[in-house]
Amino acid sequence: ASGDEAREEGGGAAEAARGAQQAGGGHSHACGRTAARTALALVSLLTALSLPDFKFLVALSGALNVGVIAFVLPPLMYVLLARGAMRPASVAAHGLLCALGTVVTVLCTAMVVAQKLHPAGGELPPTPPPLDTYEVEDPLESYDWRAGG
Repeated sequence: ASGDEAREEGGGAAEAARGAQQAGGGHSHACGRTAARTALALVSLLTALSLPDFKFLVALSGALNVGVIAFVLPPLMYVLLARGAMRPASVAAHGLLCALGTVVTVLCTAMVVAQKLHPAGGELPPTPPPLDTYEVEDPLESYDWRAGG
């Protein structure tokens, strides 16, 4: 009986290992995920290299997403999940926060687009060169010491 038990235990472990390898896809599953990540990174790289103004793309995506992710989605999801258990004042407060987030998103997006269309209005003036590049005449060099002035 002990030999049968040993064979069952060993056979069961081997079957479990084969089943796990088949269910998880084994090595090919990990390669597929790595290939997908690499493809996403390459798409990001090519986008950044091909666009003349990548700063605008980042600013626009930030303006569109930050207000929605920070102000609109959390209260909206909370209201949808706790629909029946909320008091009317709480629903109104969450609705106000959603509206505020929508206004912030629209204003930020409009500011980014306006800065792109009229860059002089949104950019800082150029910085002056450092002081050591100016030629300043030394007053002591032009002073006539013999004449006293």
